Amino acid sequence: EVCGYLGKVIQQRREQPGDDLISRILQIKVGDRPLTHLEALSECSLVLFGGLDTVAGTMGFFARYLATHPEHRRELATHPERIPQAIEELLRRHSIPTISRVVTRDVELDGVTLKAGDYVQLTTCFHGLDERRWENPLEVQFGRCGPTDHMAFGKGVHRCPGANLARGELRVFLEEWLKRIPDFEIKPGEEAVTATGAVAGVLSLPLVWDV
Repeated sequence: EVCGYLGKVIQQRREQPGDDLISRILQIKVGDRPLTHLEALSECSLVLFGGLDTVAGTMGFFARYLATHPEHRRELATHPERIPQAIEELLRRHSIPTISRVVTRDVELDGVTLKAGDYVQLTTCFHGLDERRWENPLEVQFGRCGPTDHMAFGKGVHRCPGANLARGELRVFLEEWLKRIPDFEIKPGEEAVTATGAVAGVLSLPLVWDV
């Protein structure tokens, strides 16, 4: 359904380009040729899903954590200038994407034989929870993780091109929420419902606060 929707928008922008993001994507060239329809569809769907699922899911995990850790929540509400630094540590603790790779050669890993051409999937949260890299990895310690220390946005050529946009959205979310609702919690007797997948997410987060 999403590809069907985007396909119509792409065709409209080809016929009547504007200054919007999709029109700009359609100006990309591969060598000397323009993008094919399939390539344009792939780029536009990547922008759409990358800008929605990952940030929304991360916001849910951030909110759940702060709802259950009042000392960290009050620190950020009292000192909003610490929010950008806190975001990096929260991203380490709650890294939600699952990435796929193709095995390039036969190799044995921990007794399992992987063949060239096999697909493997890795959840990026494993890096943030590795005790060899992080002492007490389940604990959040604002200030110990920098922008290049975690794997939430990938590394190298696979680094997320929207990382800075995501950081900006997360910063605005925390600044505006904590400014208005500095004290909140999960509704007594209920709990958050989460889901795994290509991108982990929070399906239900019953928050309550005084008004």
